[in-house]
Amino acid sequence: MDELGTLSIKLFESADNSTWTHVKTFDHTVYSNMLYEDDYFYMDHVTYYNGKAGYWYKAYVCIWAGREGDGDTRYFWTSAKQAPTP
Repeated sequence: MDELGTLSIKLFESADNSTWTHVKTFDHTVYSNMLYEDDYFYMDHVTYYNGKAGYWYKAYVCIWAGREGDGDTRYFWTSAKQAPTP
């Protein structure tokens, strides 16, 4: 593979861990650190600064692995995590 990483991350928020609202999309065209070239392993992160204490968050992630412009994507949901309260 000559490209590896994440094409998009859609972040969702919930007050009750039941009803979810889309709050942010991180896209590789804006966040260049989401895709990496010429390696077999890659790890990085993006940060969401508008989180609310006590709310729940989860993400729908599109990952990509490719070679010379051809490749494959996989989609998955992360588990929900609650933001800490002060």
